[in-house]
Amino acid sequence: MEIKSKFDHFNINVTNLERSIAFYEKALGLKEHHRKEASDGSFTLVYLTDNETGFLLELTWLKDHTAPYERGGKRKSPMFSCSR
Repeated sequence: MEIKSKFDHFNINVTNLERSIAFYEKALGLKEHHRKEASDGSFTLVYLTDNETGFLLELTWLKDHTAPYERGGKRKSPMFSCSR
């Protein structure tokens, strides 16, 4: 049985959400697809898309994380979807 898979989305943690959205809009032509906000305000997820391939870039902003993220940090988050 053949299983179809595709690269669904990739996550990047950011310290300045609006600046990051503006960067990916200008650099890659991505537009905001949707966002999710925690009810307690602790995080915001923004999903950007090119409206062509179905790929989403997920930007994660954590309210309590104010320091710059470490390059090559431990969290890597490529997401794949599979179907039959």
